[in-house]
Amino acid sequence: MIFTIIIQVGVLMEKYLLMQTGKIFAIGLWDEQAELFNSVIGGFVLGVTFSCFANNDKFHKLFRYMRITRETSYPSEWAGVFINNATYVVLHLKDERRLYGWPREWPTEPNRGHFVVERPSWLDENGEKPVEIPITGVSSIIIDVNDVRWVEFMEKIWESKNG
Repeated sequence: MIFTIIIQVGVLMEKYLLMQTGKIFAIGLWDEQAELFNSVIGGFVLGVTFSCFANNDKFHKLFRYMRITRETSYPSEWAGVFINNATYVVLHLKDERRLYGWPREWPTEPNRGHFVVERPSWLDENGEKPVEIPITGVSSIIIDVNDVRWVEFMEKIWESKNG
């Protein structure tokens, strides 16, 4: 409903501006087809814009700054942590194994869905320092979230080395 009102007000403002411009020089005829066309274009642009802002937390970030809310636009804290921490992860599995790799996809909820981990390796303890054992011939692996006890987000050491 709110978007419909915003689009209708936008089309009315556009009509007014074009009518005023039409007094100086003719652009075209404003009829029901022109109004429908401008409504569809306005709705598409508004929808894409709000979708982009909602999916990257820009609106909620502004609202948090203004102390209107403390919420994020993400479906859960779990999803927000993955979106805001683009880095390699270690999945600690319930059977005590640890899987290291790049999370290509992850569940939006901590109790339903799957991880897709690219360039996976097993981590094995060898004294003080873990040893990475690549899973050869595998580009990615799918892990059920119910098999994961917790997730570690690795430090972004490649950023400090390159910059």
